[in-house]
Amino acid sequence: MRQRTTTWLAIALCASCATFASCDPNFDPMTERDRVGLTRMTHFFAPPSGGSEIRSAVLEDVSKAQTRVQAALSNLSDEGVATALANAAGEGVLVEVATDESQRNASGVAILEAANITIIYGDGQIEYLPEPTITSVLQDCETDPEDGLFIQCIRRADQSAVRPNDGLMVRPDDYNVMTHNFFVIDDVTVWNLATPLGASNTPWFAWRAHSQEMVQAFEREFRQMSGGTFSTTLTAFNGPNKSENHGPVYDSRLPSHRPGRFIELQPGFMTDGGMMDVLFNPQSRLVKEMLDDLYGARQSVFLMSDQITNEFVIEALTYKARFFDVKVIVREGSVIPDELRDLVDAQGDRVLRTVPYNYAPTVMLTDYGNTSSARSGMVLTHPTFHGAPFEVFNPGEPGFERVRTDDDIVRIYPSDLFVDGSLWMFREYNQNNKMPTLDRLTGFVEGELWANATEVQ
Repeated sequence: MRQRTTTWLAIALCASCATFASCDPNFDPMTERDRVGLTRMTHFFAPPSGGSEIRSAVLEDVSKAQTRVQAALSNLSDEGVATALANAAGEGVLVEVATDESQRNASGVAILEAANITIIYGDGQIEYLPEPTITSVLQDCETDPEDGLFIQCIRRADQSAVRPNDGLMVRPDDYNVMTHNFFVIDDVTVWNLATPLGASNTPWFAWRAHSQEMVQAFEREFRQMSGGTFSTTLTAFNGPNKSENHGPVYDSRLPSHRPGRFIELQPGFMTDGGMMDVLFNPQSRLVKEMLDDLYGARQSVFLMSDQITNEFVIEALTYKARFFDVKVIVREGSVIPDELRDLVDAQGDRVLRTVPYNYAPTVMLTDYGNTSSARSGMVLTHPTFHGAPFEVFNPGEPGFERVRTDDDIVRIYPSDLFVDGSLWMFREYNQNNKMPTLDRLTGFVEGELWANATEVQ
């Protein structure tokens, strides 16, 4: 067993503030007495060049693990990460890994298997019986030839050519994804990232927590996956079988005229930078959480995502752009719906820009300018996928002229209902409760992301 170290890595990380936009060189740490009961956080909002330093910091924590490392990783192609986990296992640390089914042939798998590390795979292809009224339509299915964003099924004209999966809802592996990238290390450390370690040409959004409460929340999520329960594990009603999982609920005493009575405030984590909540998909519909804040915005909205195909998100952006400043970024080369491409805000300015990243993490800010309103910030580990896993259309509706059938049409989408991932968010509940973390996130969004994006013509 390794000798325990008392070094708190976050102090060393913030010594290099030139790279990380999240570090505050003027930060005055609280005393240990003041920090009791708080989750100690270090947030990282960095350009693509900052990825290597974040990766080094994570691997340093892994190398210092004493008892266990639980790693949920959406990508196992980073051999350096696999080697660090293998080395920890060689030192007697219990190492477990959960990943997506698509990673079975990734280059890091052989390193992990050689170290006898357990790898749990999930979110592969699933086949199940949907609503009985559409089973007869699920026969002749093919990927849409225009953009590949859905699978389209109709009733086959020749009923003699019956296939084994006729009548089944078939969702391929790449429509169901595990987007987690977190590490639970020993009893007090959690790392959580919006993109995989080793990814190239992507901005970085990540945090490190020193907190038993945070460890418990992420361990519960990991234990569900290690027990075989991913987003594709369905109940008898074709819904996800994962249990709800969130942080503690903080209470506040009622006025003195009702002594001893408590009132529930909110779930979340009381951190040294303010309240932060972490939610897990699909137990909590994370895009729905974003929609609630988007519709609640009063003065401004910023949204970046690798692709924006969720029709409800686009409707909300369209509505808000009628009244105030809206800024939207998608990855260059992604499919852009016409409703988003042509969007202008209340001042007549074009809303949409693109960035030439390999992946654009999902980040949203509301009321983030110089405002008297309470701000919020959210980071999501997956794109804003389509809301519904499938939809049924009638061929008489507009847009279906090329389909030669009188029967209904079923479209199957990549959907956030079948995504394992997380959302972390910061909310100010009044104008006097300003959060420095949101200041830094806003500065990074405006100074790095929006300023370097290209307007879509």
